[in-house]
Amino acid sequence: LRMQALYAEEQRHISLTPVMEEILAFCRAHFAAMGVITNGGVQSQRDKLKSLGAARWFRPELVLISDALGVMKPGPEIFRIAEQAAGARAEDCVYVGDSYSQDVAGAGGCGWETVRACPPAQPCQQPSGSWKKVKHCPQSKICGSEKSCTP
Repeated sequence: LRMQALYAEEQRHISLTPVMEEILAFCRAHFAAMGVITNGGVQSQRDKLKSLGAARWFRPELVLISDALGVMKPGPEIFRIAEQAAGARAEDCVYVGDSYSQDVAGAGGCGWETVRACPPAQPCQQPSGSWKKVKHCPQSKICGSEKSCTP
């Protein structure tokens, strides 16, 4: 219980990294819609998204929280729900995430383009899929099979 309280308190003090701000700004400028697909409890994820200023970037109907939907990444259902919410087809979707097993494998398995954005201290162990739809490399560590960018 103490760990949960400590975790909740820490979540109030998180912020987007400059790299993620750059990626989000690029995506907003180049794609019709942006959303969030996140695993976890509804309130804890909402609190985290509030701390990160997600309302600035994402329309509420495109913020998908696994516990609210009863499906989780990497399962295909949550990605299909996102497609429907955005009015998009799989081949038009690009997923940016940091987890290979949850984000890249899940979205890639549904036919989405994937980009793995690795935290600076974490090397990318697996390729992310292609980078062909995203023709810009932010000054960050991005892993891709067709094009790789490094800081």
